Amino acid sequence: MHLVPPIIFTIAALAFTWPLASNLTGHKIYIGSDPILIHALLEWERYAIFNDISSFFDGNFYHLTPGALFFGDLLFGSLPVYIVAAWILGPAGGFNIMYISLFVFNGWAMHLLVRRITDNWIAGMFAGTVFSFAILPQLFIPNHQLLMAWWTPLMLWFLFGALKENPNKNFLGATMSLFLQFATSIYWGFFAAWIFLLFLLISLLWGRFENGRFGAIRSLSVGGLPALVLSALLGFGYLQFYLSWSAIRRIDETVNQSGVLPEYLSSWGGGWWIRSAFWTDAATFPPYFVSGLVGAVFAAFGLVCVVARTRQRMAIVLAALIAVTCFVLSLGPILHWDGELTDISLPYQFVFEHVPGVQSLRAVNRWALGAHLGISMLAGIGFAAIWALTGRFGHWRLLLVPALAVLLALDTGRPSFSLHDQPEESELKAFLRTIPRDPAIVVPILKNPETKSRYMTWSAESSVLPLLNGYNGYIPPTQERLAGLVNGLNYTDAPRVYAALHALGVRTVILNSDEMHKGSPEAWTRALANLPVAGSRTDVGRFVVLRLGDQGYASPVSSWDSISGRVFLADLAAGRELVAPLNLLNANATPWLSPVPQGTYELDVRWEPISGAVPLTRVAQFQPPPVVPAAGAVAVPVRLSAPDVPGSYRLVLAYEGFELASATVAVRPPETFDAPAWNPVLDTQVHVLDLTQTVVSGEHVRVVASATNLGSEDWDGDFRLGYSWILKSSSSPPSAPQQLEDRLFIDLEGFSRWDPVIPGSAYTFSGPIDTPTHPGQYFLTIDMVKEGVAWFDNKVSFDVEIVEHDGA
Repeated sequence: MHLVPPIIFTIAALAFTWPLASNLTGHKIYIGSDPILIHALLEWERYAIFNDISSFFDGNFYHLTPGALFFGDLLFGSLPVYIVAAWILGPAGGFNIMYISLFVFNGWAMHLLVRRITDNWIAGMFAGTVFSFAILPQLFIPNHQLLMAWWTPLMLWFLFGALKENPNKNFLGATMSLFLQFATSIYWGFFAAWIFLLFLLISLLWGRFENGRFGAIRSLSVGGLPALVLSALLGFGYLQFYLSWSAIRRIDETVNQSGVLPEYLSSWGGGWWIRSAFWTDAATFPPYFVSGLVGAVFAAFGLVCVVARTRQRMAIVLAALIAVTCFVLSLGPILHWDGELTDISLPYQFVFEHVPGVQSLRAVNRWALGAHLGISMLAGIGFAAIWALTGRFGHWRLLLVPALAVLLALDTGRPSFSLHDQPEESELKAFLRTIPRDPAIVVPILKNPETKSRYMTWSAESSVLPLLNGYNGYIPPTQERLAGLVNGLNYTDAPRVYAALHALGVRTVILNSDEMHKGSPEAWTRALANLPVAGSRTDVGRFVVLRLGDQGYASPVSSWDSISGRVFLADLAAGRELVAPLNLLNANATPWLSPVPQGTYELDVRWEPISGAVPLTRVAQFQPPPVVPAAGAVAVPVRLSAPDVPGSYRLVLAYEGFELASATVAVRPPETFDAPAWNPVLDTQVHVLDLTQTVVSGEHVRVVASATNLGSEDWDGDFRLGYSWILKSSSSPPSAPQQLEDRLFIDLEGFSRWDPVIPGSAYTFSGPIDTPTHPGQYFLTIDMVKEGVAWFDNKVSFDVEIVEHDGA
């Protein structure tokens, strides 16, 4: 009888995910980037356990940042299933078995919990079905880690067991389950910790422990000791990640990822932030707005049972508190109503400000999964009560089971799956197995998480090259710096880029030609062939794999006194906060390597009054780039706050006694920046820090330019750095029209560390820009533009020569 529930849930899961089981080794479920990322992480962990256990937490990505596995979920709970299944069926089959198992384990664990509460086998099956297959968890299928939730109901199973018998052993099981939940899914770890705390508070107040309150606390201390030790070890890794990168979300990010009323309530689990485009027509029958009601109706009946079912009263109160508190937390720090923000603050704001670790969470609406657990418990209790009430009908009440099964099937529907045939990039993976396992980079570095996760999968399923690329819950600034280095490469800049990569330890460059700028693949390969050091090129399908030699590169410099900095600031409003670019310039003939490991460091900020008054000393965080190429420039965002007292100041930015940059800044009263809303002043000064002035036809020009806001309006996403090309009169005109104008954008989206540029501050634009295809002598004109309004008319121009291919 004990094996019947997992067998039933397995059959249900196979039907739910069909046709996945029809070709386990030839398909994968890919809905968004997270499943690809999870597969890459699981495959790395499988490899590391048997081949490189000392590097387990470093991962095969973010090579310059040790402990990169702590940037996201560790997935320990699903790893045993994946290891066994991948050993038998290979990586693709192992991933699919792991995915199907999520629904089995979730249903089974909830069955065990509700059966322990109600002593009703069928009620447990009903609650398990609601918990595993209802609409709400289906919405998180693109986030497989959020379906790894079975440790939390299993934790409650142990906790309810501790009320009656073996409290030491049960508390050991409960705390180990809590530990494993954290080690599997970070979000569910927080949900489980809150649920654990609620249980302890209610059970101690209720006095339900047979060995008394003090005996229960003593048993918790004894049973929880092993889990405490393991949690401390795991927590140290996350603490190191937090301290090294200061990975704190802004509260406005949580506001944007919060639940919205009343849509949220109108269809519990029907999707308040993921659109119905995720569903097939079949999945929306019955109509979409009633999806998920079966579990909610039975949960309401279970809540009513708090009056009559005294033996289960504590469980009902606990489940109700779980559902209500997690629901309230899912609404975020400020109430959304009908798509609009209100002025009503919610409890999550207090939690965000005072509970350690919560500030690293972004998607607040995921707390709805915790609420769903409480509702599933109540639904099982409600079903058990109805089952007891129908006892007078004898065996006829068994008809209730198939009736409810049909109703649940109609109510939950099933999602539409995106199935991709396997193998993927098998030719590339086969080739990577033949080269040494040393650091590699895949070019280009894109913002698309799905593409970056695929890079990791290629590595994990081949020779497990340590990649500089990557993707995880947190994206370190290293990725932005590397993207600025390698994306849009031209032949002229290639030698110094190769030298910078070699200084970082890179020996393999994989060109993903389908994603690269026009002309870039040829620039990489032609430059490698012409370098005065050994290198090799291999064409592998649509990829080009370049190997760098070990000898012949000049040694990099690596000290703070071998690099200079510039910061461009003008008149600032007193007391105003800003993010300013600290531009690090490498004037050496060799790359500059950061003297410190990648991470966040404290920058000394001194505002020295020109009048000779006492300087104002502050501290700011900055994250040095891993490398600055020879004669190159890299911008680092630094958050500053202007002095409250107007006057003239000398701003000094220093690290460990080395003055990195300084500037004379006028701090004025805020009212001096006022301008008519209908006619804001648009003014700027542009400083070009790095520019390629000779390129081969078809390639791109690499530019680094800092623009200072000298106007009276904050620069948001409508403000761009515009550029245009003007053919000199001495050059022959092209025979066909060409695109000679485009933009570079301020990075304010996603994980951006920049803010809108306030008056007096600056922003450093960096990136490859398109060039005319016709060779000749050109003026490249650069200026700020407010899109749809006007150019600033503060242009700077440079001579750029575009040469024929053979003239390079």
